[in-house]
Amino acid sequence: MKNTPRGYCICPEGGIKLKKETYDVTGMSCAACSSRVEKAVAKQPGAQQVAVNLLKNSMVVEYDESQLSSAQIIAAVEKAGYGASLHAKPGSAPAAQTAETGGASAAQKAYSDMKKRLALSLIFTIPLFYLSMGHMMGWPLPACFLGMENAMTFAFTQFLLLLPIVYINRQYYIVGFKTLWQRSPNMDSLIALGSSAAIVYGIYAIYKIGIGFGRMDMDTVHTYMMELYFESAGTILTLITMGKTMEARAKGKTSDAITKLMDLAPKTATVERNGVESVIPVEEVQLGDVLIVSGADLMDGTPIYDIKPYLPYADAHPEALGGFAPSPKETIEVKSPPELLQKLPEGQREALLGVLAQDPRPQYQNDPERVYGMNFGGWDVKFRVKDGVLTVLSLAETEHQ
Repeated sequence: MKNTPRGYCICPEGGIKLKKETYDVTGMSCAACSSRVEKAVAKQPGAQQVAVNLLKNSMVVEYDESQLSSAQIIAAVEKAGYGASLHAKPGSAPAAQTAETGGASAAQKAYSDMKKRLALSLIFTIPLFYLSMGHMMGWPLPACFLGMENAMTFAFTQFLLLLPIVYINRQYYIVGFKTLWQRSPNMDSLIALGSSAAIVYGIYAIYKIGIGFGRMDMDTVHTYMMELYFESAGTILTLITMGKTMEARAKGKTSDAITKLMDLAPKTATVERNGVESVIPVEEVQLGDVLIVSGADLMDGTPIYDIKPYLPYADAHPEALGGFAPSPKETIEVKSPPELLQKLPEGQREALLGVLAQDPRPQYQNDPERVYGMNFGGWDVKFRVKDGVLTVLSLAETEHQ
């Protein structure tokens, strides 16, 4: 299989033509979410490879166009409880709009949205908490909220303050209950269940207060007036949103760092085809192309694999051939006057001799009169190599800054 310029792959097996597309995925908050999205798409007929990146909120899918479409992929993600859309290609209208808005990344947008949700949630959570806990803490409250005769006002006002918090953070319920229904609950499911239990019990308490007033049963009114738990639901949602805001902030910084690192990768490559050099996008490089590498201190004909020499005795493919260092270099004899070694701590003496036995001098130099130097554990080591024997000339402790 190999990449081709238009985002397609050619599979030798039966000549199947696969399309490769990138999607932006929303609503993912943990590894379980990304795994859920990946499984939902992978089980679609025609899907060959699915890779979900939680950090970048993206998904790359390779699929057979004759069996699967972009709309079906998006529908599968939405059915799993998340959102998906085709990633905007450079030069497209969405991409241009992104550039006009300052090039904000998806992670930055998520952080901005979470900050707004947190600010709005706090606007309603703080008065809700103050109202529900004020009489216990001795905080001043308006007279209309004090006493059992105002129990209905006290309870219903808390319920009204809770409703905007629930609406602002409705995504927890949309995703949580959808994944729960599909028997793959996540963290949002726990949030939705916990806060919903508090809300349902609070509504039940309002009805009991009303029934108590109707029957003039003030004991019932007093009991359920203290068991509303609306502030618990609101506080749960707001604190979770605060945590997700901090997570989005950290995620945004990490995503930006990774994006900047990826931007360092070359966008074009110089290839030689039919004796003619040309510059093409890296996506168009094909198997068998001859790459022209400039700016490297290499001789013509030097093999390059990820700009790294291959060492078969150290790397993972012992059957490969390495032209730089096909086998470990033999050690050489090391001689050092005992009085010099005595300067070193006992634990460093054997280590120094072992390093010198590997002959740290440049391999292209063979000058028996030349004095070489190296730093070893805070010591400046001078040595000479003659007739296959390395002789230590001096050891001097370096100055520590």
